Amino acid sequence: MLLLLTAPRMWAQTITWSGAQELLDRNKGSITITATTADAKGNIYLTGNFLGTVTLGNSILTTSSGNYEQDVFVAKWNKATTRFEWAVQSGILYEHDEARAIAVSGTSIYVTGVGIGSFRTSSVTRGVGEVFVAKLLDRGSTAQFVWNHQVSGLRGSSPYARSDYPTALAVSGTNVYVAGAFRSDIAHFGTVALTNINTRGFYDSFVAKLTDEGATSHFDWAKRARQRSGEWADDEITALAANGTSVYVVGTQGGNSAHSYFAKLTDAGVTARFVWRRESEYQYGAAKAQAIAVSGTSVYVAGTDRGNYFVFGFPKLVNTDGSTVNAFVLKCIDMGDQSKSEWALPVSGTSGNIQVQGLAVSGSDVYLAGSFWDTVSFGSNRLTTLPPGYFISRNEDIFVAKVTESGAIGRFAWALQAGGNYEDQIAGLVLSGQDVFVAGFAAATSYFGPFVINGSAPGSALAYNRLSIVAYITDSAMQSPMVLPTSQAARQWGVELYPNPASGQATVVMPIIQNSSSATLTLRDAVGRVLRSYFVPPSIGERRHILDLAGLPVGLYALHVQVGSKQIVRWLTIH
Repeated sequence: MLLLLTAPRMWAQTITWSGAQELLDRNKGSITITATTADAKGNIYLTGNFLGTVTLGNSILTTSSGNYEQDVFVAKWNKATTRFEWAVQSGILYEHDEARAIAVSGTSIYVTGVGIGSFRTSSVTRGVGEVFVAKLLDRGSTAQFVWNHQVSGLRGSSPYARSDYPTALAVSGTNVYVAGAFRSDIAHFGTVALTNINTRGFYDSFVAKLTDEGATSHFDWAKRARQRSGEWADDEITALAANGTSVYVVGTQGGNSAHSYFAKLTDAGVTARFVWRRESEYQYGAAKAQAIAVSGTSVYVAGTDRGNYFVFGFPKLVNTDGSTVNAFVLKCIDMGDQSKSEWALPVSGTSGNIQVQGLAVSGSDVYLAGSFWDTVSFGSNRLTTLPPGYFISRNEDIFVAKVTESGAIGRFAWALQAGGNYEDQIAGLVLSGQDVFVAGFAAATSYFGPFVINGSAPGSALAYNRLSIVAYITDSAMQSPMVLPTSQAARQWGVELYPNPASGQATVVMPIIQNSSSATLTLRDAVGRVLRSYFVPPSIGERRHILDLAGLPVGLYALHVQVGSKQIVRWLTIH
């Protein structure tokens, strides 16, 4: 069964849910969406797990173990036609498989998860591993698995050796980054081995890099984020973002020094190093960073704060009405070897009643999404859930909120909610054109503004009756990173970009400017996502900079050039 509900687009700015869709063949199987992403053309990619037989568009998928163990699926949804282009699966008989994260670059799709056994392609060697990173190629009307890398844990006969898991995935050119946690004594990333410095079987964190060579790939390096050894507590990286050779991670560390952190690594090819790190207060229940997004040198982080312990280099947040600070969203500027605090906003509510599961940025607009129960306030925007239904003590709804920036100040512009009187959560947030797209699940009947996803009352079988959903909000006021001075202004200012079209590399020539300051070059794809960012030091004469285009797919790109107060854009075609 495929139910699509959409609303007509309006020229006036009216913030409401614009569409909602249920993904479930109720008579045959079930689907759980765990992650989503979007490509430069606005296509949406979903991954997750399914059980039994499910239908996505013209693709019919059946788990290899019947109704006993779940398999992994990856699917492409065309926003323009509002239908699935294709869906593929992977799994092995009597093996429990899970997908955890997804990323896309051009026609290359990357998925990571746990428990993978065998890909349905002759080019991949069969084997069993607890963590996998796999690549698919989007062929338009279908997709094909290309390669699969597994992370193997070692702890003798202990059950800990199969307890490692990934949490996040990011791609920058041909560099693929994966992060998570491992409980094994030693985790092997190809020829790179990480030793767990934790004790007594607790988790240690990892972030690792693969280089995609087309038909094959290899691990280059792997790093731990934990700074203190010997703690009797878990440590994990929960979110990840990449911009050129800059890699940003979000994580938590337990124990006597329990805290959350976000940090930057610099990728040097075959190795990497941590450059700077920001931490919350060392206190149980303190602020916890949960999501991260990057645009050029701007770094955005969102998470929870159960007791006004917010730190991360910022003053303690206080609500003007005296209510408890329960979540936050902040912005830092990456200065290279250090970071600068820009702004931070509090979200008020009852202690512990909100989780942030997604964060995205477009121009000066920032979007965050997650789940909440009871009442929360995003600035002046107040959301309240419905009373809980039978068999549950509380009801969780979905929220999506927008922050607008003006200089060094951010403010909440609006917030929307969706759900019913049972548990509703999201698994991901992506931007596609002017649409804010979320995916997740709803239990029983759920309301997305004027749209209703009809489900039967779950009763005691609550978990089984969850309905996987996708929904979106059209924000006509969303700032596009492409809205900049015209190409005529660029020519008058004297910025040259050649060759154009280009392949492999291109040269940028910047003019002589009196009292010249440093320059920032930012390369974005057609939907405004940052792919590469370069810093050019001050010069008293004409400046030239080589753009490395290796690994970027054929298409149209925008190079944003900022020198001092001047900012322009030049278009670049890669062929």
